[in-house]
Amino acid sequence: MRTIRDERRRHRPRDPLLLKATIGLGLGFLGGFFLGELLGQVTGERVRRLARAGRARSGSTPDPIRAIREVLGSDPVLGAADLEVRRVGSRGVEIHGWVDRRQDRARLHRLATGAAPDRTVVNAVRVHGEDDIEPPTLTTSSQPA
Repeated sequence: MRTIRDERRRHRPRDPLLLKATIGLGLGFLGGFFLGELLGQVTGERVRRLARAGRARSGSTPDPIRAIREVLGSDPVLGAADLEVRRVGSRGVEIHGWVDRRQDRARLHRLATGAAPDRTVVNAVRVHGEDDIEPPTLTTSSQPA
């Protein structure tokens, strides 16, 4: 003779983990559908726009051109030099102008790469007395026979 207690035991799910996983999966689908209706169609453009707006609000990505100009302008020697900082492509910066000494040119590059370490800095600065001298030209009389 069976008792009611035995009937209950026989109809219990054998693996409670399977039941929890099924409930979790179902709730995940319902949550996804709810958020999809709430947010509308999520496209790559909307995600990029949201990311840009978040970066602009947080100020986490400073302008590398401005950072380099501020650092170079605060230097006593380089601040007086006529330098131009340009953006090149999406990750590059190029610096043009003239300085008096080779050491100033090297310091300029170190300061610029320190101000924008995640950018490629191209140092196109020239040195007075070295880069402005005309190279000798070959004449027909000085060419070997």
